[in-house]
Amino acid sequence: MNRTFVAGRNALELNGKVVGFLKKAGGGNAKCAVVTEKVGADTVAHKHLAGIEWDDFSVSVGLSSTGAVADWIQQSLDKNYSRKAGALIVMDHKMHEIGRKDFHEALITEVGWPALDASSKEPAYMSIKWKAEKVDTKRGTGAAVKGEYTTAEQKAFLPMNFRLLIPGLECGYVNKVDAFTVKQNVTIHHRGQERLPQIEPGALEIPNLKVTVPDSHVKSFVTWAEDFMVKGNNGAAAEKTGSLAFLSSNLKDELAMLEFTGLGICDLKQEEVEAGSDKILNWTAEFYCETVKLSGRKGIKALG
Repeated sequence: MNRTFVAGRNALELNGKVVGFLKKAGGGNAKCAVVTEKVGADTVAHKHLAGIEWDDFSVSVGLSSTGAVADWIQQSLDKNYSRKAGALIVMDHKMHEIGRKDFHEALITEVGWPALDASSKEPAYMSIKWKAEKVDTKRGTGAAVKGEYTTAEQKAFLPMNFRLLIPGLECGYVNKVDAFTVKQNVTIHHRGQERLPQIEPGALEIPNLKVTVPDSHVKSFVTWAEDFMVKGNNGAAAEKTGSLAFLSSNLKDELAMLEFTGLGICDLKQEEVEAGSDKILNWTAEFYCETVKLSGRKGIKALG
């Protein structure tokens, strides 16, 4: 009798090696567009399938991601695109393989870093998406899945533990940083008699960086906004660099760091406060960003 198994965990394999375990995973499913022909003499609108493709894989991972994953992300951010072969492995609670999706010629399409909040105590995770030219779905081998990790290395990241640095701005009192998601567009080519598509990297979309700072420490932001936006002193030489470090619970070790260049303040506004409210008066500042780099991976070993 074939038994139904409960999926316990997911693992990511790159180039034949398990590089870590995932918080959540999905995607990599086949889909085809349906073409509807014009109604003919038989009055029937006949239909048939166009080329096949697979939807994006989508995973949530701990911020302490492996070097292999971080390197793949950075290659995309550098526009030095690297196509990967690998597998998304489904395991039972005993860490035995019960299913897998092997992917080929995959490109990262999106990387998202979580929102940060000095008052939040819930664990946070990165999100990663990638698209493959081909996916093979298979039954698992039943073998034990092993990766290079330890329990200590998989401690959850808390979004209250971060450090933002932008020279010239008083960032030590920034209490929130919005989620930051970089998107990599891909173009899908269907070629003649070939049923399988070919994917090519397109434009890289880098979002604005948005932060929240209390009124008591907004002076430096206001000064720069007045000079950069109002007075128009906003040439390349007036732009800033910055970094956002995701810290471990000891507030010293860096799990990861984002480094920004070409930062320019483009919006600064005071949040609305109702009369009689005891809410702290905050300001939100928004900066455009030209490039972002993933660095500071000193303690990065395993996926969450």
